[in-house]
Amino acid sequence: MFKNFNNFIESSINLITGSAEKFTLKHRIFNAACLSTTIVAIAGTIINIYLNLNIYIIILTSFFSLFLTTIYYISFKYKTYKQLTSIYLILVLAAIIALWFINAGSKGPTGFSFIIIIFIFNTILEGKKQIFTNVLIISTYVFLILTEYYYPNLIIPYSTEKERFIDYNYTIFFYLVVMSILSILFFKSFYDDKKITETQRDEILEKNHEIELTQAELLNHKDHLEEIVQQRTIALENSNNNLIIAKNKAENSDKLKTAFLANMSHEIRTPMNAIIGLSQLMKIKKIDENTKAEYIDTIINKGHLLLNIINDIIDVAKIEANELQIKTEQTNLELLLKDIFLTFENNLKLTNSEIKFSLELDREHHNLYILTDELRLKQILINLIENARKFTKTGSIKFGVKTEENFLRFFVADTGIGMPKDKQNFIFDRFRQIDEKNTKEHSGTGLGLTISKKITELLGGQIWVESEINKGSTFYFTVPFIKCENNNILDTDNENVTYNWSTKSILIAEDDYFNFVILSELLEKSEIIITRAVNGQELLNFIEEGLQFDLILLDIQMPIINGFEVCQILKDKLNTIPIIAQTAFVFSDEREKLTKLGCSDIITKPIDFDLFLNTLAKYLN
Repeated sequence: MFKNFNNFIESSINLITGSAEKFTLKHRIFNAACLSTTIVAIAGTIINIYLNLNIYIIILTSFFSLFLTTIYYISFKYKTYKQLTSIYLILVLAAIIALWFINAGSKGPTGFSFIIIIFIFNTILEGKKQIFTNVLIISTYVFLILTEYYYPNLIIPYSTEKERFIDYNYTIFFYLVVMSILSILFFKSFYDDKKITETQRDEILEKNHEIELTQAELLNHKDHLEEIVQQRTIALENSNNNLIIAKNKAENSDKLKTAFLANMSHEIRTPMNAIIGLSQLMKIKKIDENTKAEYIDTIINKGHLLLNIINDIIDVAKIEANELQIKTEQTNLELLLKDIFLTFENNLKLTNSEIKFSLELDREHHNLYILTDELRLKQILINLIENARKFTKTGSIKFGVKTEENFLRFFVADTGIGMPKDKQNFIFDRFRQIDEKNTKEHSGTGLGLTISKKITELLGGQIWVESEINKGSTFYFTVPFIKCENNNILDTDNENVTYNWSTKSILIAEDDYFNFVILSELLEKSEIIITRAVNGQELLNFIEEGLQFDLILLDIQMPIINGFEVCQILKDKLNTIPIIAQTAFVFSDEREKLTKLGCSDIITKPIDFDLFLNTLAKYLN
């Protein structure tokens, strides 16, 4: 019930003075004062009419009632009061002065009004306006007292005791009503402000808590960001260091490649100079048979040297492309080592070298067969012996093999110039030599050791070097020791083999005239019937015309229609004629492509004569 009454009072006050959400406390007090004085003015008008007082008094109270009502409406409607306080003050003071002279001066109850208006204006005004208003009200009160004292006849006394009684009670009622409304409003506003203050305090505490949490979170973010920044800084520094290292490596690699290309140019041009020069000499000058034979041997040797350089470059390209493959087969270790020994020994004799060359072979390795890639094992040994020859002018070179548990350890030792320890770490790197300045004195591409290292690793072993300056070097490498029985049938010596293919016919597709001449001369003794096609289209025309061939020797790089396209067309036509491709392609994907297209066999240029004839024999005999 009390709650309902409190709600009723609150709703009534909000209705009269306006809600706290829309009006300030001072504005609400001004609204209450305007409404209270308006009610009093209207009540005074009604009482004056009832008492049948002077018409001027009735007009005066009616005038005040109208103006006060207008002020209250404007204040409430347009939510403004500061501009209206001066008008309200003048009206109230005018009403009090009038009542002072009409109702017996200080003997009447008009003095209560001064207390009310001082309270009202001290509440709603502040600063200089408040001081001025207080001075004005008090000065007015003093003026009225002094006027009554010096001019008592100006004051109209009460005509009857009843009139005096009504005026007193009316004024006291007015005083009580206004003071009650203002007091209720004041205490209600104070309670609201306190409630708002407590709410704001709770909100402030909550906000402070949120701010503390936010600050803690910000501190965590700050620490996290600092950690991230530190990590990023370290990462950037590492990245910069890596970039600098990579830049230095790239620059060093460029320098090495430049030196390598310069050296490669020298290595290629030197034998080419001998080949071209000797060929020109035989053309323009009459030379006896012995000298001519010597020139021809030199040209052949220099040609093989060029081929070895090209093979080294191809092997490096295969290593880069992971195309270098190992083909395991039965290998007679003793024969392989003796074959290498005899080759180099004869070569050293021909060059009148002072180097003592020897092979160390234990009894356990006699007639020993192992499973390995014979060609690649031979390549490693030749590379290492060639390297030893390059840096050994006098003294000895020896090579051999030792058995160590599951590995065979090969070695090549020389008494050459040796190498410092700090150079031994990079000699297996590409394009590196002990002294790039000595490439003219010590010929070579600088690729042999790189290729040897990669082949050794592919075979499943390791390679390393031990060396001392001016004492020589010893290279070691290992391969897995996999012993096997000899299942090979001894090959016939091809030098004394003759082929009779007089009843056979071969179609040679070759656009280069001199290559065709070499093949024709090579096959001349076999008496085979030879037909030439200068391009792929001519080859297909021969097949479509119904010409019969026992074998097709196909060059891959030909005009109009190349060898790949020819193979595809013949495959689609269900060709049964054996096709042997002759090509300079060395990568496995190209060889696999030719095999899938139906090629029976592949011969790599430049052609080895014995291998060429043996390959043809497999399909013609």
